[in-house]
Amino acid sequence: MSKSALQEIDLHIDDSLSVATKIQGKNIIDLGSGAGFPGIPVAIRRKELKFYLVESNNKKSSFLFRTVHELGLTNVEVISERMENFFLKKTDVEIIARAFGDIDRAISTSSYYLDRGALLRLMKTNSQKQKIGKKLSKKYQIISTENIYSELRSQNILITVGSKCNKQEGN
Repeated sequence: MSKSALQEIDLHIDDSLSVATKIQGKNIIDLGSGAGFPGIPVAIRRKELKFYLVESNNKKSSFLFRTVHELGLTNVEVISERMENFFLKKTDVEIIARAFGDIDRAISTSSYYLDRGALLRLMKTNSQKQKIGKKLSKKYQIISTENIYSELRSQNILITVGSKCNKQEGN
């Protein structure tokens, strides 16, 4: 592996770990886990939490299964299916999404959990906060917006979304 490729991996790990102390739930769903960011680095740092890496792409989920096995991560479970078909019957759930895409789609995809009191934590850039649309205004609200820093993206924010019907953490 080239030096630049290794440096790029370091930047993605650093970016993922920027939210490690922000997570408060006990059962963490990494929505659209892809290559395992932020789920795997945070699971290594926060061994007391249970992580569910949800990835519908078979090639990516196969990579995740192998990586989790080789790292011996007993607090991580890979879920090879769409989030809309994954119904975790646990309480104290938080969802984290780093590169899932459109904010409205992340909210819609996570609605089963949001409606049951879960929080959705979206790693975005400041400019993406303005793109929050109609899904949020109907049923959900921004609970907090925090600046998070990593060398990869110095303009990152962590947007926490929750249901308007449930009591949530303060701003």
